[in-house]
Amino acid sequence: MNDEHVLYYDWLADSATTSHICNNHKVFITYSPIKNVPIMGVGNLKAHAKGQGTVQLQSHYKGRRYVLQLEDVLYVSDNRNNLLSLGCWDQDGRLYLGHNGHITLLTKNKEGVVCGIKIMNNLYKM
Repeated sequence: MNDEHVLYYDWLADSATTSHICNNHKVFITYSPIKNVPIMGVGNLKAHAKGQGTVQLQSHYKGRRYVLQLEDVLYVSDNRNNLLSLGCWDQDGRLYLGHNGHITLLTKNKEGVVCGIKIMNNLYKM
């Protein structure tokens, strides 16, 4: 893996979004353009996905470094935040645990790989 593709910025874990969403085209390690697919948001706000691909995120958890690979991430340039879909996270048998304003993402083997803290609107800053 090439370290230049590993990201060093915050994402928000969200249980309401149905797709991972990234607002920075440069961070995709694979990318395919798509025709401005509309995405509906809260309050009938609309955004458009311009592409889709793979993004790798770096995390540090309990003294270890992890690289998290997110597939089928939508590129939405005008979205304010990068969103990690908890629904997508757990669809392959991975887990997340939340309690007292904290969340931990776990692998299929129940190994913790990243944690976050609740910040606003029931979103968790990872």
